[in-house]
Amino acid sequence: LFYRLKRTAPGSTFHVGATFKGRTGSSGDAINLQIFHDVDQFRCGSGLAFGNGVGTRSPLIFASVSSWRPTPDDPCNQQDELVVELSPGSSARELAGRPVEVVVYEEPPLADPDASGLPPASAPPAWRTLKPTDPATVVPGTSIANAPVISDGTYSGDLNPGESQVFAVPVDWGQDVQAQVDADLSPAVIDAAGGGSDIEAHFLGPIHDDSDVDFFAREPQDWERRALANLPKDQRSFRTGAQTQTITYLNRGSTKPSVVGASVAGLRYVEVSYNVRGDEANLPYRLTIATNGTAGEGAPTYARVTGITPPAADSPLVTPVQKTSDSSGEKKQAASKDDGGGLPWAPIGLGVLVVVAIGLLLTRRAVRGRAR
Repeated sequence: LFYRLKRTAPGSTFHVGATFKGRTGSSGDAINLQIFHDVDQFRCGSGLAFGNGVGTRSPLIFASVSSWRPTPDDPCNQQDELVVELSPGSSARELAGRPVEVVVYEEPPLADPDASGLPPASAPPAWRTLKPTDPATVVPGTSIANAPVISDGTYSGDLNPGESQVFAVPVDWGQDVQAQVDADLSPAVIDAAGGGSDIEAHFLGPIHDDSDVDFFAREPQDWERRALANLPKDQRSFRTGAQTQTITYLNRGSTKPSVVGASVAGLRYVEVSYNVRGDEANLPYRLTIATNGTAGEGAPTYARVTGITPPAADSPLVTPVQKTSDSSGEKKQAASKDDGGGLPWAPIGLGVLVVVAIGLLLTRRAVRGRAR
């Protein structure tokens, strides 16, 4: 599928994210996301939503892409319209009919296009063990769309097998945020654990992008490193966590997607998930949140542009204002047109959430007869 992005002002940056639910037991559902500055497909950037569903139930799979390029006069930064392409990155048959959520945010141009004086891309922040406090109770979200906004502190909750709960945390320029999960195990939990079972926490950015510090093979000493199925029957506690990169404008120039995902201030969404066999082994847990750094440090100065708003710590950046049918192509086809090159187009506006069916995506690609 192709979508047009109509730029509000030269020098602005488009951030586009795609999110979908993977299949239980899948070893690699994937979607490609790309931005071009014209129909000849001179690429500005690309992202791959790829996930492993082995041992999990309906894993959340996400990716993002930005139009930003380091040279201010690059066509990706100046062209009046850009093009977004969404295409299957794994087996077309396996992905057919699965809905995908697409979010778009247009970031204003900098007052100084050369970004002089801004701090460089940030190094991964260090983890520090958090001390849980008396827990508060808040109704968790089941997705990004209904995640409650929380602040530093400890919150109590419980998870059913296969469930994920989502919370939103404001994060400003110069800050990072930690999320520590302390879970209470029972013999029933360990008995229900099988291959791929786990208790996990991770962060998504406001464009549904990855912004986690990678702790693989260097987890903090007090985190549980053994698989849930390998724990002794009498173990009663489990600790894990997640941490975002420090939010810095020039993170967008990194080659690591998780660093690029920390290039705008805004809400970060922490997802706590629990996957074991069966439906009976309930898991009580406590989530402790801590924000580090000085709010506003290294913040860029934006040019004033009517119609687009600079990112802020408490901003979701994208708002669901339009939803297309995921069961029929009629509404989407009615909004599409042929711009002379045999390509079906549909416009996307600022802050628009679009849900499309991949089954339609595959059909329309087959009609065009194009291969990536």
